[in-house]
Amino acid sequence: MTPKQARVKARDKRLRTKYGLSAVQWTAMFQLQNGLCPICLKPIQKPWNKEGKLAASVDHDHRSGRVRGLLHFRCNRYYVGRMTAAVSRRVTEYLESTFDGRNL
Repeated sequence: MTPKQARVKARDKRLRTKYGLSAVQWTAMFQLQNGLCPICLKPIQKPWNKEGKLAASVDHDHRSGRVRGLLHFRCNRYYVGRMTAAVSRRVTEYLESTFDGRNL
């Protein structure tokens, strides 16, 4: 087995163990998302990319294990990882509010 084959096999095993996801399914998600992070809409990277950048993170629900998609590490860690659906709704309501403190 070549070093590259060993890396690919190890990655597939890690994806299966941690997320219940195969490397083929990871690639299918990447294609379904058109290679974009659904949070910031910027391109995400595949593993072992020529730019040497981090590959997209697998975003998943820690309680149910559901795999939601592929995100940039930062989007996953700082935006999604710290937010619940309820908080997201409150943030949206707050940002869409017409309140202006200058009118008090």
